Amino acid sequence: MCETELRVHHETIMAMGYEIEAEVNDLNPMLDSLADWKHIIVRADAWLQWDEDSYPYIMCAAITVFYILIWLIQPSILTTVSLIIMTVCLLDFMVPSVFKEYFKKQAWSEFKQRRYEKCCSKLLNTQKMFMSTGRWILNLREKKPKYYFLGASVTLLTIAFVGNSIHGLFLAYLSTIFLALFPGLLYYGILASWYAKVLEVFVNLLKGHKKRD
Repeated sequence: MCETELRVHHETIMAMGYEIEAEVNDLNPMLDSLADWKHIIVRADAWLQWDEDSYPYIMCAAITVFYILIWLIQPSILTTVSLIIMTVCLLDFMVPSVFKEYFKKQAWSEFKQRRYEKCCSKLLNTQKMFMSTGRWILNLREKKPKYYFLGASVTLLTIAFVGNSIHGLFLAYLSTIFLALFPGLLYYGILASWYAKVLEVFVNLLKGHKKRD
């Protein structure tokens, strides 16, 4: 290996080291800030990744019952928003103060700690993805306003069309089901399998169209 290749290899290793150190420095504050929630986060991750075969069915059933109750009660938008905010505030109060004593009795193993760190790493990567997407949109708005306007118009018109075609409550129900099942579908490669099948069908359609021509 020549001197130039050695230098490039060394710089690559150093850059990877800096990235890992930066990730650890970003991860530690999140681990500390979510420490009171770590038991719930680990349990939620077990449900979202379908540690038991019955978990996705139970989640779908619970979500269905919840939306049936909303459909029966038919609260106003203001009431719904108020109840959601009140639930969040209640959880924020109960988890650190009330549930803390309950969770103290449960052993915190090394496996749970690794899972907790992995969950926080996923949350950190998701946060970075949203921030990066936001910066990209702002950059597109400044440098290519025509493309920004076109993309925003098409996206918003599509959302408006879907919202007008499908009942809002049913659309919210489908979205909640998808979000609840998404981590498990991704973890077990089901989404990748569906994507491959759709891509295969699309390629076969293109091949059939070319043969006719």
